[in-house]
Parts: sequence; C-alpha cells; structure tokens
Amino acid sequence: MNATPQENLLKRLYRFRWLIAFSISLLLHLALLGSARLEWPDMSNSPVILEAELTPLPKPVPPHPPPAKPAASPKPQAAAPRAAPSTPETNALASPSAAVRAAPEPLPFESGVDLDQSYQFEPSAVLPAPKWVETEYEVKRTGFGSGRARYRYQNDNGNYLIQSEMEASGLATLAFSGKRIEKSMGTITPQGLKPSQYRYEISNKQERFLQADFDWNAGRIFLKNSKEENSFALENGTLDVLSFLYQFMFVGPLDEMHYTITNARTVRQYEYHFIAEEKLSSKLGELNTIHIAKSSGDPDEKTEVWLASDYRYIPVKIIKIAKDGTGFEFLVTRINADFNHEHQP
Repeated sequence: MNATPQENLLKRLYRFRWLIAFSISLLLHLALLGSARLEWPDMSNSPVILEAELTPLPKPVPPHPPPAKPAASPKPQAAAPRAAPSTPETNALASPSAAVRAAPEPLPFESGVDLDQSYQFEPSAVLPAPKWVETEYEVKRTGFGSGRARYRYQNDNGNYLIQSEMEASGLATLAFSGKRIEKSMGTITPQGLKPSQYRYEISNKQERFLQADFDWNAGRIFLKNSKEENSFALENGTLDVLSFLYQFMFVGPLDEMHYTITNARTVRQYEYHFIAEEKLSSKLGELNTIHIAKSSGDPDEKTEVWLASDYRYIPVKIIKIAKDGTGFEFLVTRINADFNHEHQP
C-alpha cells in the first residue's frame, strides 16, 4: 500500500525533529539578543563625584522614670552588740575595700628614718702629690707679643723647688729680650708648701730683681730689690706667687679660699672665688677644670686660674693682669709628671 505525499513529509520531519527543534530555539535566542541593548561600564579617568549629607542623629528619648514606691514604715531595730576596740587590723578585716584604699606605709626617706648606713659610700682617700711635674705653656701678652713658658716642680725628700722660665718668640723677641726667671724653694708640710725664699729676675738684666725671704722663726718676711729692703710681719700660711700655683696639689681648691701672698713687692690678703667647673680646650684635648679667680680689692688687678681636676689640680691656664694694664695668658701645651706610677698624660 503506497503512502501519500503528506505521510512521507511527516516521516521526514519526524526523522529530523531534533535538528528542527535546535534551529527553532537558536532563532528565538537570536531574536531576544537582538532586541536587548548591551552597555559596557565607562572605564575613563573622569572623577566620580559622590555627594553626601550628614544629619545629626535624633536625641534619645529618656525612659520614663519608674513610679515612686511608697515609703516603708521603719522596722524596730535590735540593740547593737558592743563593738570591739577599733584597730587597723580589725578595720581591714571588717572592710576589705577600706584596706585596699589605705595609703601605703612611707618609705624610709619619706618618714625621716635613716637609711642603712651599710649602703653609704666611704669618701675616697686624698692621693699624695707627685714627686715632680713639668708643664709647658703657650703665652700671649696683652696688646702685643707671644712666647713660651716652662715650669718645673720638684720634691726632694720633703724640700721643694719650683722654677719657671718665660721668653718671647717670633717678632716679640725684638721688643722683649732675655728670660723672665722665677724660683721658689721651701719645705712641704701637712698644710702644703711653706716657702723659705722667692726670687724673680730677668736673665740679661740681673740688676732688676725682686726677692722675698721668709724667716718663720722670727715671724718676719723681708722684701728687697736693687734699691731697698723692707720687712713685714709673717703670717702663718703665707705663700709667694709661684708656690701658690702648686699649693692646690696639697689643699683642694675649694677647701681654702683665703691666702696671704707676696710677689716680693708687697704682701696682700687675697680671697679666691669659685667661678665654675669648665671644659678647657687645649692641645692636650679637653680638660676638666675648676675655674677660680682672686680678688685683692683692687679692680685693676686680675688673676684667674684653671686647675686640671684629673691632674691633681695642676694649673693649666693662667691669666694675670697688672695695675698698669699689662698682662699675660698662659695655656698649657704639655704635662709630664710622676703621679706615683699612675697613668701618664
């Protein structure tokens, strides 16, 4: 039996039913996509402006207070038992919070109780003075001139000798010739130096000299030069201008600030004043010093001394100004000494 053309068409469509269904679905999706509008985000660098407005939060509404309760009638109280005597211990047991709030006991230094003496440091012993000291200085003269100075202190079995020489250098030798020489000699006592003679002279002008002789037995000091001689009462502890500079090796600079000193012209009382503890710059580096200055009541005279704290108070800087305005400044350039075999500078 032969099939009709309609039946043959249906058979072919049925055979390709999946292909036809896929094609129809594809066409429907394409139609939908074609009608939609796709936009990509703008990735340009144009700034985005955000606007915001801050408004205060509404104030919280306080809760309604609870209704007041009627006051209760007071209950009769029983008789309280007799309290025990109040002590810090019973108070602490009765009220722990009170014990916590209690102030701590004062420390010894707050209550005036002395600290344990075993923690106190003993003062260091005073070290003996060196046997000898050599010091060199650079010298500047007020107004014009410069030079060099050399000082030497020597202890020979309880007898001391101090010598100094100062001479001009450079162009100053044309105006200042010869050496200025000072000497001081005497004995060493528990109180320090006790001079017996001081002398000042110029090497090429021996007629120009000054000399002081100390007669401790008679209690007189004799001052003389090429023209005259005078004597004065000799007070205990009197020094000459040279021995004074080395007296601080025996007596600390702040232990005694009042001295009687002679320059072989006059004998005067001097009161020394502490100025400051200073760092002194020198060719030896920075030196720890004690700066003192003397006053004789004459404002035109001036003497200042810087004593090296680490070198048994050896003078490392000296300024001397006379009444006529002339003066010198000494600044140390070398120290060589026998500090009982200690570290040398």
